[in-house]
Amino acid sequence: MFIIQRCKREEYIKAWNYMYKHNKEGFNSELYDGVNPSLNKKPLGTETDNFCVVAYDSNIDCSSEGFNLGYPVGIFSFVVTPAKIIGKQYVVDNRYGRKGIGRALLLECEKCLIENGFDWYYIGCSHCSAGIYKKYLGIEPYSSDEEHDMFKFNVRLDRESFNKQYNDSVVNNPIFKVVDLEGNIIIDFENANKNTENKIKTNKKKKNKKKKR
Repeated sequence: MFIIQRCKREEYIKAWNYMYKHNKEGFNSELYDGVNPSLNKKPLGTETDNFCVVAYDSNIDCSSEGFNLGYPVGIFSFVVTPAKIIGKQYVVDNRYGRKGIGRALLLECEKCLIENGFDWYYIGCSHCSAGIYKKYLGIEPYSSDEEHDMFKFNVRLDRESFNKQYNDSVVNNPIFKVVDLEGNIIIDFENANKNTENKIKTNKKKKNKKKKR
């Protein structure tokens, strides 16, 4: 089970520092060339707000080191300025690849923007991150620089495909649970299914009682 927590910059940077400390070899590899979330440590001069998400492996106990939700394995964030919203560098531990964590982080952070009334954002990212936008979200960059590994996107949050993408990758994905900064559950596939099953059983019992009458 992976827990995605909606949070702010402090938790985002804390998680990144821990991730880097415990996997320096991985994060210093060519795969992460040019990726440094520490650049997002301080607010931009014109920044008015930020929205961050961190993914934790809840099967690993890190409570003694200040992480009550588990071992941090991925991060992503947006910063809000008067001119535009900017997607910042996001990272998933290479040992946790191909589980849909990066996609889930992206969509959950987009969901935060939508709930706060925003309808688009800009992001400049590497080919790895760009691959998620192109392959899974069907969004093409408006600028591609292969030589310098920079792909620029203007992403609409009111796109028709968002709800399906979010439901498929987050809401209906049994490996993810979403919580807020205080740890309150926002999305829990397992419990949601149990509640649905209980409702179905209750409705069946009511129908059976009516038939007996």
